[in-house]
Amino acid sequence: MKWPGLSRTAVFIALAVAFIAAQSVAAAGFLSLLHFRSTTQSVSRAQDVLLELESMVASLTKAETGQRGYILTGAEHFLFPYRDSLEAARGHLRRLIDLTRDNNVQQRHVVQLVRQVDERMDQLGEPIVARHLEGVHAAGNVVLANHDKRTMDSITRTVAEIRKEESQRLQSRWEDSTIWAVTAGALSVTMFLLMFVVFGFSFVAVALAFGKDRENKSLLSLPKPAPPLG
Repeated sequence: MKWPGLSRTAVFIALAVAFIAAQSVAAAGFLSLLHFRSTTQSVSRAQDVLLELESMVASLTKAETGQRGYILTGAEHFLFPYRDSLEAARGHLRRLIDLTRDNNVQQRHVVQLVRQVDERMDQLGEPIVARHLEGVHAAGNVVLANHDKRTMDSITRTVAEIRKEESQRLQSRWEDSTIWAVTAGALSVTMFLLMFVVFGFSFVAVALAFGKDRENKSLLSLPKPAPPLG
């Protein structure tokens, strides 16, 4: 079968465009999956940071409760939750350091928080020693002196900065993910419509080519006129 030159060229071009469109849709889908995975990991990491942060604050608060119980009563059993809570707080801080390694701003905040918490832990331990050696009155004086240093206020401010940074990062990732989803979706729909049009054009071109071929065959099958007599 011999196609008209224009129709054959047009079909080949249309099929090439359709192939490119199909590859574009596949690429958009693959990139969307990668972006979704990246966004999910980032959101999960931010949630882990916030969880470790709140857990650290809770552990520190629990340690303070154990400290006050020992200072008021002198009962040694209050020191067990006190020590366990301090160790738990240190563990949360270590995990915070690991979780924020990819964020220089958060890393500085966490390092600052570690220094502040270390200072607060020392302050919690001083009244316990004073209570053991000198009694409840001396321990109370140490507590008042440490309270004036406002270390917990500093910790609260740093925790708020870390929480704010992570919340902003979460918001930014969600907005970026929404924009990416809209863009990828629009690209996929556009490429799909383009393939639909291209395949439709190809079908018409092929149909015309076959019609032209049948017409040529019909002309060839007609009987030849008889030669004139004499």
